[in-house]
Amino acid sequence: SFTSNDRIIAINSGVRSFLWDIETGSSIDLPVEHIRGIHISSDGRTAAINSGVRSFLWDIETGSEITLPVEIAWEIFFIPGSNTVAIRNGNESFLWNMEARRKTPFPVENAWIVGSSSDGRTVAINSEDGSFLWNMETGSSIDLPKTNVGHVSFSSDGQTVAVNSQFGTFIWDTNGNQASPRI
Repeated sequence: SFTSNDRIIAINSGVRSFLWDIETGSSIDLPVEHIRGIHISSDGRTAAINSGVRSFLWDIETGSEITLPVEIAWEIFFIPGSNTVAIRNGNESFLWNMEARRKTPFPVENAWIVGSSSDGRTVAINSEDGSFLWNMETGSSIDLPKTNVGHVSFSSDGQTVAVNSQFGTFIWDTNGNQASPRI
């Protein structure tokens, strides 16, 4: 994954895992040799690392680890513009504020995030009960037109969402709460 300024990319080659600083042409070694997954926060300061044995956040500048409230996370998703990560661990899914060290449960169980608005206020959630957009500030939600959503991409203003599901791709107008015909 790239940082929002396109300066650092995470590379997991199967032989070696590291961060690559495109500007300087140098690598940044990670605190573990082999990893199953890595994501970088949009500000480029923190990496979420899953080694298969444990999961943790890593401060790229200081090299210090930030402990998560779970030993192994299946998924860690950085919420843009915030100090919050979404964590999925088995059937438990929650938001975790890294500064306050506080968990906020998702509105449904066994859910995972498939996309986020650029301002970090709205996330697209997939669950066994369907897929929906969740405004994390107000707690309100809007059901998406099809279940089994694979990926969601938000427009820069957050008013339009491209939804890719097993039924095709749809453009979703969040204001009018309606979907375009299948693309």
